[in-house]
Amino acid sequence: MRSGAVAVLLVACNGRGDTADDGSRMVRGVAVQRNVTERGVVDQPRDLSAVMFRSHPGSAPRAGNPDGSFEVPIGGNGSEWLEVTLGGERVFLPGGSRPPDVSVYHFGRGDVEFPAARTSVALAISGLAAWQSGDSPQIVSPNVGLAMAGPETELPVAPSVGSTTISGQGLDWKTAFAPTIDAGKGDTTWVIQMAGSTSDTGLHYRTLARAGIAGGFTVRDGHPATLAATLAPVVQDRKLALRWRGSEFAALAAEAGPGAQPAAAPALAIRALPEPLARSNDFFTSYYAGLPSLVEFGPIPGSADLDQAIEYGDPFSSGAARWTEFVTMVYAAPVPVPTAQGTGSLSAMMVAAIPVAALTGSGAIAPSISPVRNVKVGGRSLDAPVAGVGLAPTVTWEAPAIAPAIAPAIGTITSYRVTVHAVDASRDGVSLKKLATLHTRLPSLVIPASVMTAGSSYVLTITAISASGADLAAAPFSGSLPYASADHVTAQLTP
Repeated sequence: MRSGAVAVLLVACNGRGDTADDGSRMVRGVAVQRNVTERGVVDQPRDLSAVMFRSHPGSAPRAGNPDGSFEVPIGGNGSEWLEVTLGGERVFLPGGSRPPDVSVYHFGRGDVEFPAARTSVALAISGLAAWQSGDSPQIVSPNVGLAMAGPETELPVAPSVGSTTISGQGLDWKTAFAPTIDAGKGDTTWVIQMAGSTSDTGLHYRTLARAGIAGGFTVRDGHPATLAATLAPVVQDRKLALRWRGSEFAALAAEAGPGAQPAAAPALAIRALPEPLARSNDFFTSYYAGLPSLVEFGPIPGSADLDQAIEYGDPFSSGAARWTEFVTMVYAAPVPVPTAQGTGSLSAMMVAAIPVAALTGSGAIAPSISPVRNVKVGGRSLDAPVAGVGLAPTVTWEAPAIAPAIAPAIGTITSYRVTVHAVDASRDGVSLKKLATLHTRLPSLVIPASVMTAGSSYVLTITAISASGADLAAAPFSGSLPYASADHVTAQLTP
């Protein structure tokens, strides 16, 4: 279980700039957090005092300010990269005349808090369809970015088959990592029953069958509360002719890296988000997990094809609310990372998020882009380990071989993302730690000398991205729908 709330920044240049002593241009900006609530989008200044800005090469890191302002020297000093360090993560953006843009919208109010003490929430839920094996509740509170899946797993006793109520027990809001809720601030909380089905083809899936609103529901830190709701049937007035093409994904798995294998259990769902969040979000960084679900598939075959007509409902889009429905797909191909001490593993991900409206024609869930090809470091192939690359090597690759448009505006490569992982191998096992993420629009880059150290080994994940309407090379946390990406994991390189 998890909350959909995320910590975000929005940076906008105010157009002012001065020239520093070294000839670089000082560019100033302001950070704003845009909170998507049920009452609209609310802006607030963001404290940047823990965020560091730096240009490479040549400049010292500069912290932002508590009032949401910042300044960074760029351009005139020959900077190749702009580095933004936030939450311990180093993000490198292409250098140029603009300040770094870490824009993203926030799901819910900006003053959301989480319980510090045990907070017991009793359940008093009625109106369930007769409970069956495979059913599951959801608790969704859009104003605080909460989409809690599977709360029944936290209950002392699971609902019994045939039951139409859940009562007499509860869960701890703190251990569920759920935010506090305040009905007085307009927070609406939905209780949902996802009901399981099995098709004639053997496909298992759950649809949002019943829903109800817990009137006046409020959760305060350390105070007991009761989540009471009466559920009613949700009209199943949406239809999608789903065509899963697992064989096409499996055929691409070999291109995901040396020794890559097809995914065992791809994840497929139909989800929903308020319209502003569908237009601008960074949920691709968490593979669209923890969001409100309308349909959840699984397990689905990783290497086979199937066709299935799906009927489902969407209570969130009732009335004046405007929510966007979209299909999410995550295909994780395991790639081995062999060392003398043992073998580790990274997952090469193929990810897609496509509005349902764009799939009403073919309904095909098939690869829209493939992994990059022919990756080299210093002109040598990274299909096998390469040593002596130096501390600032040049990495090149060729664009994906295929880009079939399964929906409008999908298939054109808009940017690439290169993630540097350190390989730590010992008798205790092999671990891989993410060190830095670099964004570019070009099929090549020079890794900054400050990222790698002599005597260590590294693996790169190169991600090809198609995100129409977004510039993830300049604003890496402001994606949009439709979105598609494909990873390639390299062999090891050592300086």
